[in-house]
Amino acid sequence: MPLAFLVAVTDLIPLIGATLGAVICIAVALFATRLWPTTVLVLVFFVVYQQIENYLIARIMRGPVQLSAGAVLAA
Repeated sequence: MPLAFLVAVTDLIPLIGATLGAVICIAVALFATRLWPTTVLVLVFFVVYQQIENYLIARIMRGPVQLSAGAVLAA
């Protein structure tokens, strides 16, 4: 639960927040458990999470600003 709260707080930081939260969680998983499978699964989870989040934000924001998804991501 504390790590979930930490990720939620760091996700509010623009550009690096989600990555910062992921790095902290991966470091905790690496030092608290074995490398395989737990740490690798945490890494895969955060990569997939960030890809889905980026895709959804681009899709949602292109309507209100009337720009293409690529332009929204570049901005």
